[in-house]
Amino acid sequence: MLLLDPPETGSESVDDVGSQLLNTQKSSMTGKVLAVLSIALSMLPIIGFFFGAAAVYVNFRATNWTRLTSIIGFGLSVVMLVPVVIIVVGALIDPPR
Repeated sequence: MLLLDPPETGSESVDDVGSQLLNTQKSSMTGKVLAVLSIALSMLPIIGFFFGAAAVYVNFRATNWTRLTSIIGFGLSVVMLVPVVIIVVGALIDPPR
C-alpha cells in the first residue's frame, strides 16, 4: 500500500491514525472555553495565571488552535504576575515607613 492511496472503506481515516500515532486529541468544549478565558483574563495577575495554567493542562495534547491560545494566554499572565510578585516580596522584605 502506498502512502498516497486513500484509506479503504470501513477503515480508520488518515487523521485518526495520525492522531493515534502522535498520541494527540481534539480539544473539548471545556478546553476551548479555558483557552479563550486564558487570553481574556491574562491581564488579571493571579486569576489569569490559574486560568492559563488550567487551559494549558487541558489543551496540552490538543492539535488545533486551543493549544497555542492556551500557551499564549498563560505566557501573558506570567508576564503580568512577575512584577506583582516582585512588588509584594519587596514590600515584605523592606516595608515602607
